[in-house]
Amino acid sequence: MDDIDRFFATLGETSVGRLPPSRHGTIRFVLHRNGAVDNWLVTFAGGGATAVPDDRPAGCVVNMSGEWFENLLAGRDHTVSMTLRDRAAVEGDLTLFLTFRRLLPPLADTRGPLPEAVAAHAPRPGGGE
Repeated sequence: MDDIDRFFATLGETSVGRLPPSRHGTIRFVLHRNGAVDNWLVTFAGGGATAVPDDRPAGCVVNMSGEWFENLLAGRDHTVSMTLRDRAAVEGDLTLFLTFRRLLPPLADTRGPLPEAVAAHAPRPGGGE
């Protein structure tokens, strides 16, 4: 089992309490990897999510390569920037894909510390220099 399969297989356990209880919907990931296409249907309900391999219709469908999804899981990329750079093609309710960020591993979909050279010139909170 690789990282992608493990992520989806354990989503029911790892997602508890990570979504607003009122958030409901389905998102299907169509992942292109190793010359094959894998479909994972993620269902949001009750403050968490479950995932099953399935190609049923969903409120949101996200097409991407398995490699890009691995980058997302590892925190090397971000859902919004992936969409803007055409690394993830999203059809349907985009808010479901944006909500999905809450289900990623803690280090994923976040930015690490800024490099020193950038941090030195970054705006400070409160607008001060």
